[in-house]
Amino acid sequence: MTKIIFFFFSLLMIEHTLAYVINKSEGGENVKWNKVGSSLNILINPSPVKTDLKLDKTEETIEGDGYTLEEYITLRTKEIVDESISQWNAYSPYQVNQSYSSNLPQAGTGTNTLRYTSDYAYFGSGIIAVTSLSYGAESGSILHGDILINQSSSLSTTLSLDPAKSSNNYAYLGDVLTHEFGHFLGLSHSEVTGSTMTYSIFKGQSTLHKDDIAGVLKNYSESLDDGAFYGRVIGGENTPLFGMQVEVFSATLNQIIQSQVTNSDGEFYIENLPIDDTFFLKVTPLKNLSTLPDFYKNVSNKTCYSNSFKPSFYTSCGARGKGRPQLVSFQSDYIDLGDITVRCDERLNTDYFSNKQKTSNRSFSLMDSISGLNSVFYGYFSKAEVEKGTSGSGDEFEVDLTQFDFSDEELSSGYLRVNINVTDHKGRYGLVLYSKRSDEDSFTKTGSSVESETGKLLTQLQIDLPLSMNHEENVFKLLVFPEELTSDQAYGIFASPANLSLTSSLYSIVTNVGLGSGTSFVKLENYPDYDYSDNQTCPEGNITYSSRPYISSSTYSTGSNDDEGLTGLSCGTIDISSGQGPKGGGPASLVLGLILVLIGSKFSNKFDKFLS
Repeated sequence: MTKIIFFFFSLLMIEHTLAYVINKSEGGENVKWNKVGSSLNILINPSPVKTDLKLDKTEETIEGDGYTLEEYITLRTKEIVDESISQWNAYSPYQVNQSYSSNLPQAGTGTNTLRYTSDYAYFGSGIIAVTSLSYGAESGSILHGDILINQSSSLSTTLSLDPAKSSNNYAYLGDVLTHEFGHFLGLSHSEVTGSTMTYSIFKGQSTLHKDDIAGVLKNYSESLDDGAFYGRVIGGENTPLFGMQVEVFSATLNQIIQSQVTNSDGEFYIENLPIDDTFFLKVTPLKNLSTLPDFYKNVSNKTCYSNSFKPSFYTSCGARGKGRPQLVSFQSDYIDLGDITVRCDERLNTDYFSNKQKTSNRSFSLMDSISGLNSVFYGYFSKAEVEKGTSGSGDEFEVDLTQFDFSDEELSSGYLRVNINVTDHKGRYGLVLYSKRSDEDSFTKTGSSVESETGKLLTQLQIDLPLSMNHEENVFKLLVFPEELTSDQAYGIFASPANLSLTSSLYSIVTNVGLGSGTSFVKLENYPDYDYSDNQTCPEGNITYSSRPYISSSTYSTGSNDDEGLTGLSCGTIDISSGQGPKGGGPASLVLGLILVLIGSKFSNKFDKFLS
């Protein structure tokens, strides 16, 4: 006999994100395809059961183009499926090869399929879409999978063909399917803001994040770039900690480029990093353990005297490291970062924090004695500061370039680039920047922009400020203010703001001096090579033991010795308005949450029960 257990990772309420996580079998192995040949054939029926989707054209335009509604939805579904698959095929060694047919075999019978269905028994209340994988319980080798899109009467969320309609009451089909194809390739959920594998729907989810790409490359041992970091996350008395999220930021982009969860020994091994970039790291708690495979169910973030540790950057020990992440550049393809401690506070720079309390002389210098023409610093806005917005005091910074000698050519075509990011730190607010060179009379205001296709608010700010030919005038003042997001803006970014964002959070600010502006900007100098120091001598927290991975004691069936138990893993998309998903958190809609479901088999018959 074999057993089939289907785990449901559902899109809970348009809210949530994690570092890339690879699904684990009951024996702790990665869930992935392990077949001869590189083609994964999937049979798709793109025809809807009902035509009640939110359209991206008027019905009159569609009819004028010579299509019925069913024909147009079928055509757009094929286009969206093709777009989703092509993104994953650009990086996965297993190429998804789609073919279309109006006649599909029953789901769960051994053929990979994708379809719309009105049979509510596949979903339960509120689930928008489900990906079901059957795989070896010990080996994790995938045998086959099915993706089902809910068009039953149980669904209150409206499926959409318009990428701008994908939050609150809508779910853009491309956002749903790109996420589901990630599960089809073995990936679990991610807590990286903007990742396709975030388990809740948000605007722009149909575009792969660098973290998604890193996840599929890692799962199939593929290489895109040569750089790799190795290290260990520790707590009190140098105790290695399992299940800690390590985030890697590009200093060039001031963005997360990938993230990873530590193994049972507290270790991480992050690959496929470009060796020509410079990086800084951050350790954050996983916020939503219920969305991950059971392998991680024992993770505990309460390392600081019964409280969770704080999101914090990899800084050196001692007061001088506060506020300035350690910068890491590749001298070889492989770097051992040593031990990185969790932190019981955010390690804000003492002078910076003191200046925030002042009413005058509040400016803090971003330049330091190490980084030359480049600087990386992190600040912090509390919930109270966010609520005050631009009527509050904000943060004041200074960039003094008069200490550097520039040629006339460098002065004539030189710029100071300022890049500020709060969204990648899960801050539930936007930013407003006022900037001024010392010879200028007034400040220039820079605020958030809007993504043209989806209407999503883009809160990361980047501005290039021209240098003056008068050397003494190259002193720049920067005023940074938080700005509250509207409910629609927050849902469009975070899917589930209450669960996937923070009302008080860090933000990172990076400055560089270079030639040219915009896409032609080139730094005048790279970040200097300097020795970073690990945290072995300054571990924080009182936890002197580590949680351990959960490995099921019932991996095998009771069948013959050579009959490996089969396990099924499924991801669904959930409509929060049905009452599914986490409690609280404001307006409800669609959730990529996690529900564990035991199926007696609708993939032969029906769901037996939900375990949430």
